[in-house]
Amino acid sequence: MEEAYNQLLEYLTCLGTIKSQQNIDMLEFKINNYTKYFPPAINHENYAENKININGYYYGKIIESVIEKFDNNWPLKNDNLSPTIKNLMIVDNLSFEMAHEFLIAISDSIQKSKNIQTINALLIIIEKFIKNDSLLSAILDVSRPNNNSDIINEEINKNWKNFLQLLVSLPSKIANKIQGKMPKTFMIDNYSKIISYHYVRAVLFLNDIKNKLNIQPNVKMLSMVISKIVLTLGSSYCVELIDILMNWSLEDKNNINSFVQMIYLNLEKSSIEYVANMLLQMTKHPEQVCKMFGNLIENDCWKHILTLKIPLFGYNDDDMFIVNLITYLSSDSVDKDILMNLLKKLLDIWGDRSALNHTPLEQHEYITKLILFSMKKLKNNINSDDKMILQKLIFSGTEAHLENMKIEIRAIGMITGEIIFGLLTESSDEPKLNYEYDNMPKLGKDIVDKIKKFFDCNFEIKDLNKNSGIKKDLIKELGLKCQILSEINEVDCLKKETNGSTSIVEEEKAKSNTDVQQNSKDIDDGDESDLDSDDDLVPYDMSNDTKISEKLRPVYLRDLRDILVNHNSNSDPDKFGEALAYAEDLISSHLPNDDPSLAIELLEILSTLNEISYVENFNNLKFNSCVAVVTVHPKQCAEYICREFHSKIGTYSLSTRIFFLQVLAESAKRLSSIKNLNVPDENPNKMKAIKYRKSSKPASIYIDITSGKKCETLYDEDIEVIDDEDDDDSSKNWHNIVQQRIQSNTKILTHKTKLPETTMNKFNDVASYFFYPLLYGLSQKEACMFKKPKSFEEHDTILLIQFLKTLSAIMIAAENCVIATKMGLEILELAWTLRYHEQAKVRLCIIENIASVIVSISRDNFTNEIIELLMEFRMWLYDVSQDSLRGDPDTNCRSLGKHVVQLIDSVISSTMESND
Repeated sequence: MEEAYNQLLEYLTCLGTIKSQQNIDMLEFKINNYTKYFPPAINHENYAENKININGYYYGKIIESVIEKFDNNWPLKNDNLSPTIKNLMIVDNLSFEMAHEFLIAISDSIQKSKNIQTINALLIIIEKFIKNDSLLSAILDVSRPNNNSDIINEEINKNWKNFLQLLVSLPSKIANKIQGKMPKTFMIDNYSKIISYHYVRAVLFLNDIKNKLNIQPNVKMLSMVISKIVLTLGSSYCVELIDILMNWSLEDKNNINSFVQMIYLNLEKSSIEYVANMLLQMTKHPEQVCKMFGNLIENDCWKHILTLKIPLFGYNDDDMFIVNLITYLSSDSVDKDILMNLLKKLLDIWGDRSALNHTPLEQHEYITKLILFSMKKLKNNINSDDKMILQKLIFSGTEAHLENMKIEIRAIGMITGEIIFGLLTESSDEPKLNYEYDNMPKLGKDIVDKIKKFFDCNFEIKDLNKNSGIKKDLIKELGLKCQILSEINEVDCLKKETNGSTSIVEEEKAKSNTDVQQNSKDIDDGDESDLDSDDDLVPYDMSNDTKISEKLRPVYLRDLRDILVNHNSNSDPDKFGEALAYAEDLISSHLPNDDPSLAIELLEILSTLNEISYVENFNNLKFNSCVAVVTVHPKQCAEYICREFHSKIGTYSLSTRIFFLQVLAESAKRLSSIKNLNVPDENPNKMKAIKYRKSSKPASIYIDITSGKKCETLYDEDIEVIDDEDDDDSSKNWHNIVQQRIQSNTKILTHKTKLPETTMNKFNDVASYFFYPLLYGLSQKEACMFKKPKSFEEHDTILLIQFLKTLSAIMIAAENCVIATKMGLEILELAWTLRYHEQAKVRLCIIENIASVIVSISRDNFTNEIIELLMEFRMWLYDVSQDSLRGDPDTNCRSLGKHVVQLIDSVISSTMESND
């Protein structure tokens, strides 16, 4: 064996480049002497003693040398390798070391090579390696039990990880190299099935060896394969593999279930969550989960995933997933305290006020279902101490839900508290908890019905038995899916030509041209009696046809109102989306001629509109539509928004109240915006270029002269005619032409003074309706900004900041308005009371309020009261802007404070100068 290797390596070293058939024949002779020592394929009889003793490192060196020698002259016949090359590189009984070195040599050669013929040959070789039993042999070899030292085993584990990384990254390397159509074998979906095909065969083989020969394989190596596929390729490409393992576990032939559980136990920590989610998601019967998982919960990693990561930090909208998880945690193989402790953690999170404000509704609904099904499983095994703890948690949690502003959250709290309290007091005479749901909005009723339906459903009673869903011939089915058993084209994207090589793009073009010619031939071979040269089809003019989307648009405002009000999950989503997209234009064109009451109605609908079905840019469309309504009827709409903003706690959510403020601010900006009508025109002295052409005919013209009449004959070269191709009216409007000629020949010494064109500030008449209802709502004892519940404590600063920003926007919009001075005084007084707020962002908004007053009021309108307040603010801002202990701890406040102090100084100085 060693002698054959040395002879082959020595010949390869001395060969240089292959120049003749004699060189190829000699090389093949040396290769055959080397490969005849390769052992036969692994089977049950020779697995224990047939250890492959071929040195993997030497084998890799030979592979590299052979590839180097054949770089420009591969022995290919009809895209097939010669038998000698196949015997060397396509081996069914490769050891793990040989497979590792082989994969390194091939992948490096593919990346380094620039010859398309070499790449073609290497792709054929690596494809055969993937599709034959080489990978199966490597998995079986590395899983052999051994008596090696810990250092050697650690080295083997490291090399196995590198091998798996090379294996899963191979499709990406090939795609980056060829930059064209991928071979079918290396498309990720098919490639993952091929690896899974070899893997499940190895699992079945090793389980038989374990049972028949009592040989315990190294299961950790098998687990590393699943972990690598899941973490690198993605869990979606591991579905077929997990499905086969699931069916084997349920069937449990030859005690394979325990072997599969050992594979699960040795998975890497980062991949356990993906595998657990797949098992819980794919299982169709709750009792099947208990059999598949067995005692996995005793493992710390699996326990962490199943009792913490998935229930507390995960999410799944499939009810069967929840049922499978809780069923396993309540099974006899799991400690009863585990589910009880999980239930307490779930209830603690479920009733946390901060979590209610930050958790999405879907996630909260998921936690609620976990709680309800856990209670359903534990209701008969709850002791008195646990009962008291659960009652305390459910009461505090229900209270937190009822304080929330979202109707869906309140509904979840009511129905969950009612169900759990009913379970806890089921065997006692204590009064039951019952809520009335008749007057609840539809959103609340829907979620109540959904929770009740989930709790009342008996998932364990099905027409399925425990072993339902078990499939037969799974390995054969997977082999057919990945086209292992039925051979496919070796390489579709690269073809070898006799006179050289062609690029992939050129080949694809040639292929497409061939297809076109074939299609043309098929048509020509058909029945020509049906064809007539006079029957050429004339394309139908569809330029004036109405688009389908335009047919869905509402024509009138009341149609728009009906569509938005009656929209639900069962209505046409396209109609709703088109109505919302067209709403702004429809409101701007029709609402000015309609009653303000309709504007209030539309504003009420739009401001609380939910995205039941997906609409692109839903939030922007909703916002712009509300702004359009307010700008059409600003008085009534502004008062309505301010009133709703200051409504009682629980009426609207925090996001809706912020939305009200944003609509107010944007509406004020649009109403106060002055369109720039003074667009610079072209030079008035520059007359538009007039094109002249000679008359095409001679003409006789009588010209009146003061001294008498004289008849002169003018020829065509003496007559200039204005070319009317560009402007038909210019030749007809002779008066304008004459004026332009006079102006072009007149020397102008002075120009007429241009008065700036202005527009009326529409915000002037409605500023008070925006400002005072919003500001004075603070003094109402039941207003939202006056008193906040506990659940609002975390967000009062957010709302106050948005409130102050809105006041600044309204103040700036009121520039040059009559009421601007009074508004500025009110804002300064409010700012004075809040200047020492504990939150830096609020203090920053206060400074912005001061700046907005200064820039919005003209110097002539500064009253003594405003100047006095500004002087006091100046002293405060001077202290704020100091870079010492006296200064504000926030950098932004100090920076803005310095600028506002300078602004106040400039205003005061200019005011003093004007008074002097």
